[in-house]
Amino acid sequence: MPRHDYAAGDSSIRLRFTRELLVACAAGLVLASMISRPEGDQKFRDSQIANASEPISGEEQKQCAFVIYTADWCEPCQRLKRALDKNPHLLRGVPVEWRDVDPHWPPNVVVPDIRYLEDGVVKARKIGYTDLESLAEWLDANVF
Repeated sequence: MPRHDYAAGDSSIRLRFTRELLVACAAGLVLASMISRPEGDQKFRDSQIANASEPISGEEQKQCAFVIYTADWCEPCQRLKRALDKNPHLLRGVPVEWRDVDPHWPPNVVVPDIRYLEDGVVKARKIGYTDLESLAEWLDANVF
């Protein structure tokens, strides 16, 4: 097979081809991950969280509570914990149960996941980290 000698102008063609190839590979990986575990599939996400730990006991189901799923490896989760420790008044005395998730959860399961329960039924849910001001607004609009 003959060997090609590229002229100086051909290097830009090779760079452009390489860049396009990398973009195509990245797009393929994103599509493959969406097919194997669709982010929009709420049943999948709920089943993963439901399997994270034991259900709330019968005694706790007769009152209001927050159940907050976090992870030790999740920096936004740790910021949320610190923020609520410094500002407990935001939760207005409602008990909080912190549940740590397994570090091997699928990547499309989002923590922190804040759930407000009344009589064991989820009445409000907020997924992902927000600053304290936005959290307070969400609590006022959806919980209190």
